Amino acid sequence: MEAIKRGTTVHLGQLDGSWASGVVVWADSDGDVTRDAGEELRLWPAFDSESTVTSGRTAFTFRASGEVDNDGQLTICDNRTGEQGMKISILISGAVIAEKVTCA
Repeated sequence: MEAIKRGTTVHLGQLDGSWASGVVVWADSDGDVTRDAGEELRLWPAFDSESTVTSGRTAFTFRASGEVDNDGQLTICDNRTGEQGMKISILISGAVIAEKVTCA
C-alpha cells in the first residue's frame, strides 16, 4: 500500500544484512536501489535473543503498482512461548497473508 500511495518503489528488507539485526522499510525515491538518507519509512530494531526471523529472501520490493518483484515468506518465532509463531506470506500480487505456525 505504501508503494501505491507514494507512487514509487518501496523495499522491506534486512537491517545490516540480517533479519536478526532488524527490519527496515524505505522508499526508493531516486530509483537507485540504495537506501539513502531521508528514504527510511520504518525501522524495527534487532529482535531479542529469544526471537528468530527467517526467510529465503533478504528483501522484498513493492512496485508503485502494488505488485512485488519477489514473492516469499518471513517466519517469526518467539522462542519464549515455545511453539507459536507467525508466517507472513508476501504474494507476487502484493497481497500479504499472516498465519499462525508451529515453531521448532
